[in-house]
Amino acid sequence: MKKKSILMMVTAVSVFALVAVTLPKKNSPKFIYAGSALMCDLQHPDGYIRTERLSDLPKDLLKTPIIRDVFTKDLAFYYEHHEDCMSLSGTLKRIAYEHDLVWSDKLMESVFNEPAQIAYWKDGKGALRHYVMIIDRNIVTKVMQQIAKAALKDTQLSLVAEVETSVGKLPMYSLQINPRRTYLFISHGDKLIVFSDPGLFLSKDNKIPKSAKTALEGWLTQESLSKEFALDKATSKHTMIIRSSALAFGYSPFIPAIQSLRFDYGTSWSTSMGVDRNKLDEKKISDSELWKAAPANPSTCAMLPLDWNKLGNLTAQAQETQKAAPKIDPLLFSGPALVCWYEESDIYSPLFITRTAADQQKLHTTLSSLANWAINDKNITQTKGKKSPNAILWSGEADLASLGSDSGYVIFSPDRDLVIKSFDTIAHRFPNVTDHASTTSSTIGLITPKPLSRMVEREIIASVEQDGNANLLSATKQLLPPRMKALSAYPSYTLELSKSPQPKQPWIPLEWKTGTVTP
Repeated sequence: MKKKSILMMVTAVSVFALVAVTLPKKNSPKFIYAGSALMCDLQHPDGYIRTERLSDLPKDLLKTPIIRDVFTKDLAFYYEHHEDCMSLSGTLKRIAYEHDLVWSDKLMESVFNEPAQIAYWKDGKGALRHYVMIIDRNIVTKVMQQIAKAALKDTQLSLVAEVETSVGKLPMYSLQINPRRTYLFISHGDKLIVFSDPGLFLSKDNKIPKSAKTALEGWLTQESLSKEFALDKATSKHTMIIRSSALAFGYSPFIPAIQSLRFDYGTSWSTSMGVDRNKLDEKKISDSELWKAAPANPSTCAMLPLDWNKLGNLTAQAQETQKAAPKIDPLLFSGPALVCWYEESDIYSPLFITRTAADQQKLHTTLSSLANWAINDKNITQTKGKKSPNAILWSGEADLASLGSDSGYVIFSPDRDLVIKSFDTIAHRFPNVTDHASTTSSTIGLITPKPLSRMVEREIIASVEQDGNANLLSATKQLLPPRMKALSAYPSYTLELSKSPQPKQPWIPLEWKTGTVTP
């Protein structure tokens, strides 16, 4: 089993990949890009898939009960009938017909029955929307010969440029399937490399940045993606990795020891966590006491082994330009932080909890300075808890972005009500996580499907409504509610550190344990 929030990303990424990754996308040297060509670092992707057979990935995902029940075949294969995929299929058939090409549907389908690698990058909204697919099979040579023939006289398929590489000049083609979708692709020998957007590889003035060319060289001549993600020779049918840069809502610089989550499929799915052993203190990955300060029934929670020096460095830098910036002593904190999302709040307002053994007066002085600096409100108020004599709350006039301290716990959330609820939890006026879930000193994650399903449904529909895609919104409102209802019937799950760690390895195996059904 897998953590739902992660599962959602992994499944959406891989399912979208199956279609979105079909072949190429168009570019002519006249494209104009906002900023500098999507601002993606091609040498360091945010996500990665390595598979022996790309076409098997969705059905193997559906072998996991929670994914099968929640996503179903209809939802998993929705993108096969998406406008872009249908346009691509029609465009390829037209090109083949008009130019007397010998490829067939069977030939194109066989491309996806072969091993492939897919690297993903975030877009401006944090979604893993941009990708590069690498196919490595002799069928590529035959396809590219046909493409070169058609590109000489086709309106949608064209030769964009020749790219200088260590293996010679390589032709770069573009395929425009509609006004919003263009693929860029290049090949060498048996390798075909497909870019989901020209702006991944080209700058806004249609030049090739040095970093992009370096990444291309690595894909053409070596297994640079496998090395980038610390993977040995493939032993699993599918491997999917999502980096903390795509999961941590911008907080990844504060948890440098945790690099990624990995999912492998052989005969079943397994989970592991990528770590930097040089920055990891395994004693600070988890803290069982933090669960006791977290209100019961969160949608999901995760332990963060924070690097508190980063906070000290951040405020020290701020002091150079902002006189009000406080000086934070990293020694005030040393353990991990717990972050939880709750149904009654939103995805951008989680609750953060950590502990400190620091002198309370020194702590309160520091937190007061931090609150006045960090909370963007001139009218910061400091109040003592009415029902919790040890609690102190700093909050803005709009009751947002609140920082609290109670009995050695330090609590923060953009949602003031969550901080107060945590005060009530510490004072035993509200149940905590451990009252409903079995957590241990090895627990690093928790999902509670019933509140999670309601939060996910609300947030996804709101996000799709903002995008303004009427077709996607209609499909979402039709397909999502019954799937979230199916998710809500599942019990809670905790994610545990394996009892048999491997100190020298960059991957720590994780175990999913079943809890109880939320009442």
